[in-house]
Amino acid sequence: MDEIGVAFFALLLVLGLSPHLLLGAGYVRRPIGQVPHERRLALRQAGYKVTAVAYVVIGGIALVLDLGGAKRGLELLFTIPSLGVFLSWAVLASALCLVAWTASRRFVPSQIPAELLPRNAGERPLVLSGSLVEEYAFHGYLLALLLSLMIRVPLIPIALVTVCFALFHGPRSEPFVRYLAIGTVLVLPVLATGSLLPSIVARAIVEIASMTWPVGFDPRRPLPAPQ
Repeated sequence: MDEIGVAFFALLLVLGLSPHLLLGAGYVRRPIGQVPHERRLALRQAGYKVTAVAYVVIGGIALVLDLGGAKRGLELLFTIPSLGVFLSWAVLASALCLVAWTASRRFVPSQIPAELLPRNAGERPLVLSGSLVEEYAFHGYLLALLLSLMIRVPLIPIALVTVCFALFHGPRSEPFVRYLAIGTVLVLPVLATGSLLPSIVARAIVEIASMTWPVGFDPRRPLPAPQ
């Protein structure tokens, strides 16, 4: 079962990168103004459909493997730390994640991840629920699994999960650096408390911030027409 879990690790990356690769193939590295408006809308819709399927597959497979194994991820998910510990780590992780998210905006924005930002009431719940799935899959099931396999060298599984968590959100520099920093922060409460709850709260706050703070374009506006 552990070997299957490691194979699942690779599947996570394929499913996670697929919306980014789909949009990348559609743009073919052209400036955003040169891509037909209808084409951009179609790519966005396809990207969200792929993302929704990816979250269902990821969450389902992780849960099945977890139930069939040592239930390490579920244990982290349902472990409730004391109120003081929970609040301390939730606040600290949220603050550090927001700092990392804000600092990453100094990098040149990538057009493709910007196109993927949620714009309506149907897309925003998908992002928030997907964040819960990601936290359980990456920082719950997979982190616990790899730590159990490489207990003598814990930094290796921590680094693997963090890098793959960043790749899952896009191979380009801006999203990769952003989620590399955020992923590093989100690991800390799990290791310190033995619970996923502080990390889930911090991740939700980051996602809400990404939907309300400007990050190079206004998600309330329609996609710009070609120039």
